[in-house]
Amino acid sequence: MARGVPDDLLELVRRSRDVVLRQGQTQFRAKLFEAYGGACAVSGCGVDSVLQAAHIIGYAKSPSNAVSNGLLLRSDIHDLFDLGLIWVTKSMKIAVSPEIRASEYGSYHGMKLLLPVERESRPDPSRLAQHRVQVARQSS
Repeated sequence: MARGVPDDLLELVRRSRDVVLRQGQTQFRAKLFEAYGGACAVSGCGVDSVLQAAHIIGYAKSPSNAVSNGLLLRSDIHDLFDLGLIWVTKSMKIAVSPEIRASEYGSYHGMKLLLPVERESRPDPSRLAQHRVQVARQSS
């Protein structure tokens, strides 16, 4: 029990939150998969089972499943993006944190982000800037 709240009520709140977060996730992934031609925007990996729909600004903070708020990323790169260890620069290049740059991920540093052909499907620069500042802790 947390601060006098019954465990069953906490579980119900947690499950309700999870449902809200998952709503639209399948369509979001399908739209990103189509926009990016089934390839990771960073690595170019085309293995369907490891590709994930990554929100640039998390759904919990900004409930948007717009393609422009997403990137199709390989699962490990998605984790690093969410941790702010990988981000996208103003010039749409990949930046890798100095913390992990000596690892195999360092090879992506400075590479151009793979972008959808359709302009309206490309990542929103203002959301990428928000990610750089709020998540990756960069100046902008």
